[in-house]
Amino acid sequence: MAKVDVEYYDLGRLRRNEVMISGTDWRPVIPNAEDIINKLDELSKIAVTTDRAIKTGLALMRIQPFRDGNKRIGSFVINKLLIQNGKGLFKVPVRLDGKFKELLVKYYETDDYDVILEFIRDNCIVGLNKID
Repeated sequence: MAKVDVEYYDLGRLRRNEVMISGTDWRPVIPNAEDIINKLDELSKIAVTTDRAIKTGLALMRIQPFRDGNKRIGSFVINKLLIQNGKGLFKVPVRLDGKFKELLVKYYETDDYDVILEFIRDNCIVGLNKID
């Protein structure tokens, strides 16, 4: 029988227990659907499309709503918003993956977007019209 990291009945459901994040002792709170909706609503009001996309995806990564796949889901959200608005693609270059993860952990610990937002804008958005 194959090892399963997340039981099938947990897939797509908000997690109900604590999670550990590699590289830090910081732990996200157990998510609450109403809090997530309020956060996403707040972020939807950001005027600059690229910043709105990046901050929304990063917020989902930090909230850790699911037991697995939170970085992937956050990345998909960034790309959905960028593509929908003709602002390019989010893609972390392999050579910068370690730096991205280091900055992501700092963001998790501080909830301060500034450094990782600038890093992503400068290094991880490809395509035309990347910043409005």
